[in-house]
Amino acid sequence: ERDRHHREGVHAGVHLLEDHDRRQAHEGHGRDGGDAEAEGHGHADQQGDRIILRVKGPASAGERRLTVGVHISPSARLLVALPRKSLLNARTEDGSIRVENIEGRVALNTGDGSVAADRIIGDIEARSGDGSIRIEKAQGRLDVETDDGSITIDARPSVVRARTGDGAIRLNL
Repeated sequence: ERDRHHREGVHAGVHLLEDHDRRQAHEGHGRDGGDAEAEGHGHADQQGDRIILRVKGPASAGERRLTVGVHISPSARLLVALPRKSLLNARTEDGSIRVENIEGRVALNTGDGSVAADRIIGDIEARSGDGSIRIEKAQGRLDVETDDGSITIDARPSVVRARTGDGAIRLNL
């Protein structure tokens, strides 16, 4: 494991958790000291000052199976360290997203999973099709929406828009 104290002082953290197969790890490095690790069928690609991470499920994901007993879903975990001042667009079809310690515009979108953001300075857009959203210690504009889940905001935003199709909204502003 790398020197965690150094990473926390210099970088922001992004954690994406998806349902996929754990098979291999790839690592990419950005110009400003950011790095990324992807476990699963993963690929990290750098395009200028931009790093794109893609993780795909196992080839057998579309097959139907009968499981008797304990079933363990395939999974993947991405841990991304990037410069504190960054623009971030994190998206997953099936999994949770957690981000922390970022200055800049942040867009978080999951089809099925929770979203958590902590210590963000800048505009935040967070969407979940099926999961809760939690925003803490944030400053800037907040635009959060979930179709099925609760929303909890404990922040000092300049503007808040919060919508849930089925769940509670708790605000501590």
